[in-house]
Amino acid sequence: MTVKDRMLALVDYTKLSKRKFQESIGVSNSYIQNISEGIGADVLNRITIQYPEISTHWLITGEGKMLREGSEYELKETPQTGVPYYEELPVSAGQLEVLLQSSKPTGYINIPGLRAQALFPVVGCSMKPEINPGDVVGVEVLNNWDTIDPDKVYMIITSDDRMIKHLELDDEDSEILWCVSPNYKRFKIAKSNIKAIYRICYVGKLM
Repeated sequence: MTVKDRMLALVDYTKLSKRKFQESIGVSNSYIQNISEGIGADVLNRITIQYPEISTHWLITGEGKMLREGSEYELKETPQTGVPYYEELPVSAGQLEVLLQSSKPTGYINIPGLRAQALFPVVGCSMKPEINPGDVVGVEVLNNWDTIDPDKVYMIITSDDRMIKHLELDDEDSEILWCVSPNYKRFKIAKSNIKAIYRICYVGKLM
């Protein structure tokens, strides 16, 4: 079974159309058709967020089972609906994609019109009063860093940190981004040190 065959098997598992599945992981409608050598780390990360029950080892190598072994996921006949919520993965620090591979959602939350890939609780005060400790944020993958809007808020993943900030492009160095928040001094970060950027598309509280 090729990697394309495994992706098509994953589409069948989700019971979505190929187009809807590709939309759910933030890729183009021709992505699966054009797969030849493998799946990029960013796409694997999106699949892990959207479908945490899927074994990334199976997806990459074809070895083992599609569903993660040793968990209730193996008993599921259909995927859960709604946006996965990770209560134990607050937005503060850590490597998101690594954490999600070994974690399962606390639950799934249905919010009409929300297209976030995952929901997380917020800790820390750097973004007060815009985003406060105890809030829940929803994230979606940002495919093009050149489309960064300084008025929007982003979650940035580096090798050491997971944080939420406004982002600004550097006027002189295209390889630099500036992290800006209301309560801390702005600081710069090299694009080469960033593993992924997500746009915060929802801020709210769980009732």
